[in-house]
Amino acid sequence: PRVRRQRQMCIETGATLCDFRWWLHEEDEMKDMILTDADTESFQQELFEAIYSVPNVKNEIAGNDPETATGGDGTSVTFGATIAAREGHDNGNAPASRAIPDGTFAEGDQILVHMDGKRKAFVYSTAQGFVHAPNYPGTNVDPTPPVWQDGEAEKSLLAYGPTACISSAGDGEYIYEVYVSVAQNDDREYKYSDYVYTAQTLYRSNPKLSFRHGMARVVLRLRSGGSLTDEDVAGASVLLGDKNLFTRADIDPQTGTLTAHKPKPNGLQPQTITPHRCADTPAGYAVAYEALLPPQDVSGKEFIQVRLSDGTELGYIAESGSMLEGGHEYIYNVTVDAAQQVPAKNISYSITRHVHRPTSQTTE
Repeated sequence: PRVRRQRQMCIETGATLCDFRWWLHEEDEMKDMILTDADTESFQQELFEAIYSVPNVKNEIAGNDPETATGGDGTSVTFGATIAAREGHDNGNAPASRAIPDGTFAEGDQILVHMDGKRKAFVYSTAQGFVHAPNYPGTNVDPTPPVWQDGEAEKSLLAYGPTACISSAGDGEYIYEVYVSVAQNDDREYKYSDYVYTAQTLYRSNPKLSFRHGMARVVLRLRSGGSLTDEDVAGASVLLGDKNLFTRADIDPQTGTLTAHKPKPNGLQPQTITPHRCADTPAGYAVAYEALLPPQDVSGKEFIQVRLSDGTELGYIAESGSMLEGGHEYIYNVTVDAAQQVPAKNISYSITRHVHRPTSQTTE
């Protein structure tokens, strides 16, 4: 195909690309893209970055599948993304969440991608999907833009985010970790406690990645019992754990899966977590909370604490076999009754175990 510069008015219907005006012009049975009043030198760089992102222009120029067009040596690597949603087998879904657990990425979310033997940073754009982020400040992250080489059809990669910590272990080795916040009652702290990952092949012909959740999501749905009112319960303070929950996890550098990090004596010790209030509360309950935790066994630990405004404390000790698995969701339907504090802390509860199913929402 030919791109010609022309300083004359054209009467055909035009379109805009890279702030330049284009028209489709028929000449000797060949289709030329005619550029009007554009500076060739400044235009060239923008052309190669944008031309394959506009379907009609791509098809007129390439004449084939735009993602497998030949002669694309140096084309930037970008991709869309899906996140498999957490859904349950029964009893409906959990209360709505305002962060990544609802299955979407937000503008500006960052991930790290291992590809071509390097670690690259990408940032999410609602208009373009994930694009390279050259100014990411992380340790040992290569700022060189990733590209498709001529004839390259696929790349094997590991991707995870939205945040992670990479630290040096010495001798050229690195430790990959992720943390959850203890103050998840804050919207931002809750959102950035989430973690999604994937280890798969990215195909140039269909550049999309499907992510899974790595953290366990715990949902507490509280209702009043006995002499308590819904207002009593809604106004109570709610905590998860009692300085006994792991908040740090190790990332497997091959698969992206998480394992709870068991600290050394001088390391970050188990914590208590303040959960996030859900955006919606299901009918029949006074209030609902949610929290994100690394995979871990909470059997025998004091797991739920409820303190009423009069100082009454109630709690629940997790029963044997209470393993929180990554990508799974656990709903605790809690009846709070002050009369149950004697002779020991106790909460009447039922547990609905929700697990990941292969449903997803697309964000391209």
